[in-house]
Amino acid sequence: MLADPPPQALVEALGDSNLVIRLIGWVDQRASDFLKVRSEAIRRVKEALDAAGQPARADLPGPAATDRGRGGTAPRAGTIGGSGGRSPR
Repeated sequence: MLADPPPQALVEALGDSNLVIRLIGWVDQRASDFLKVRSEAIRRVKEALDAAGQPARADLPGPAATDRGRGGTAPRAGTIGGSGGRSPR
């Protein structure tokens, strides 16, 4: 994940038994495999939540990932990617 622009973690929703966090970061897909970076980011977030005594349950369904697409098109559910070699997330 690129340092510039800096990654962000945004709380999108609080439920009775869940918390929805949107992680935003940029990946240079010429240098790194996007899906590997995404997987590592998810693993690190889970480890941090577990270490803080707030275990993340993998059996709970989450929202679909989205892709802003090339040229800023509308998000498409279930896909992840980006444009220009740099992808959000």
